[in-house]
Amino acid sequence: MREFSVYALSRYMKKTRVLLFMAGILAVAGYAGGEEVLFEYPSDAGRDPFDPLVNADGMVNIRLVRQDGDLSLHGVLYSPSRAERMAIINGEMLRESDCIGSYTIQTIAQDSVVLVKEGKEITLRMGGENDQ
Repeated sequence: MREFSVYALSRYMKKTRVLLFMAGILAVAGYAGGEEVLFEYPSDAGRDPFDPLVNADGMVNIRLVRQDGDLSLHGVLYSPSRAERMAIINGEMLRESDCIGSYTIQTIAQDSVVLVKEGKEITLRMGGENDQ
């Protein structure tokens, strides 16, 4: 059996405490600094799920509604009550005064939706014939 002097044992215990203390600090720092950041996809992104999310330059590949042609009316749920009217634009259920991209829904009719952007009105119609 190996014998340790009191001095050697004391040094060993101090080193062990210091290492445990440092490991604890690193564990706490890693836990606190490792907050998960969730990425929320814009509803108007129209992203192909098979395309890479991040390109070779490290930029996120998300295409937002930038032009009038990027908007597509898929359906209308019409009601005489304005509060119950809904439109499906680019796959998103929206009500009057909701926003999609930089557009605001002004009016939902039985077969069309009027949107406004910076005072400019566009009308989306079922079937894809849009008025500028």
